[in-house]
Amino acid sequence: MNRARRKPTAEEIAQMAERGDDVSRFFTNKGKIKLPVQRVNVDFTADMLKELDEMAGELNISRQAVMKSFIRQALDQHYAARNKTGNLVGRRAIPRRPNSAASRNGPPSVAPGRSKAKRRS
Repeated sequence: MNRARRKPTAEEIAQMAERGDDVSRFFTNKGKIKLPVQRVNVDFTADMLKELDEMAGELNISRQAVMKSFIRQALDQHYAARNKTGNLVGRRAIPRRPNSAASRNGPPSVAPGRSKAKRRS
């Protein structure tokens, strides 16, 4: 009877490595590093929440995903503008993925009836 081999646990792999056994077959290098998440509280006006909910409905994503996308886009724009002027202090240490939603979509749009803040020269 041909029995399937059981995958060793992380503890068993660690013990094999400590004995000096080759454990490279257990690693595919296909994993992704997940950065730690820190929760924050942000206060929004009722109108802004309504706009975020409408945008989430249009995009069929969560309100939180809308906020993360818009913040990522705004930060990318900030660093791109800073890099154009040659001021590289404070740029992002982690490069943006080229296929992220922020790179596919344009900048966050301003809701109808709202004006963009005047930019300084």
